[in-house]
Amino acid sequence: MDVMTREKKFKLNFDDLRIEYRETITQPATFNVKFIRQSSCPAHYAHIVGRIEPCQETFIFENKIVDNTIPDYYIPACEQGFRKAMEEGRLAGYPVRGIKVILEGGSYHEVDSREWSFRLAAWKGFAEAFMNASPLLLEPIMRVQVQVPAAFIEQVKDDLLLRRGLILSVKMMLDEAILSWEVPMAQMMGYEEDLRAICLGGGSFSREFSCYRPVPLQIQQEMVEYWEKENS
Repeated sequence: MDVMTREKKFKLNFDDLRIEYRETITQPATFNVKFIRQSSCPAHYAHIVGRIEPCQETFIFENKIVDNTIPDYYIPACEQGFRKAMEEGRLAGYPVRGIKVILEGGSYHEVDSREWSFRLAAWKGFAEAFMNASPLLLEPIMRVQVQVPAAFIEQVKDDLLLRRGLILSVKMMLDEAILSWEVPMAQMMGYEEDLRAICLGGGSFSREFSCYRPVPLQIQQEMVEYWEKENS
């Protein structure tokens, strides 16, 4: 199998729903959203101001309103709206992680404001800020340990490199080799069959989840374009 054929073979499969991609942001961004609907019955009014920023936790919500511009009984509805927005990112539709939301101000209407109004305003505010915060896609990385006959070590290494693998260690044991790698989950689909073909049936491997890392820019662009096309 030549290199061009192998590279084409390992191209990202967008139809594989088993890959649990995530979305996140890389810089802070602000939101200032008013949700007003006076033509409906009942009418709605909600106004929120704040910002989002990257963090190490999956999600943090911080209420910094001190002058009661939004009454306390509407704050839980705001948090619910932000959490709902994180279920589907605006970049390619994947769940969002690593976001801190700081609610700093806003306003309400004594008659027209209600919890639903603030939930929707928070959802819209998050979506607005998210796309201005340099979002990126994250992919799950697997820690893979491959045990192969020593005679096939170079072929196995070349194959893993084509899968965007990062070598951690290689241990030689008599006529066998144990290779430890970190490889994107998306590139491990069908690996068992391919390893057997490379090693003429003599290889084995194990894998476990390691971490999330940013998707390469070119692949992210392809994924975003694919998602936009499917949802247009």
